[in-house]
Amino acid sequence: MMLKLVNSYFNGLSRILVLEGGSTRLYIIDHYQLLPKHPSLERCTRVLEVGASKLCYMDLEGRCQLLILIIDGRAEIISVRLITTTEKDPAEGSPKRAKEYCLASLSNVLNKEL
Repeated sequence: MMLKLVNSYFNGLSRILVLEGGSTRLYIIDHYQLLPKHPSLERCTRVLEVGASKLCYMDLEGRCQLLILIIDGRAEIISVRLITTTEKDPAEGSPKRAKEYCLASLSNVLNKEL
């Protein structure tokens, strides 16, 4: 499936891209957050290892996904994604709402501890 850029938002500190293909909508949200500890790798849906670094893809509630970089005992969220259909999009096409939606899911996870 080929995705096409249909919207973007940039405020100088944050960028959100909205891509669509068929009935799929993907939001790529630049988000950086240092985590207090690194997550259990069992929570990752996929792990890619490059030398001493690991990339952890972690699913959140409501179709959001984190990309976490784990290196030298540090864990950093480097990207958040929302993957949905155009018909059931909780953000209704809005980049700002997609960010709010996924960050609320992230907050729930952080409150329960990774």
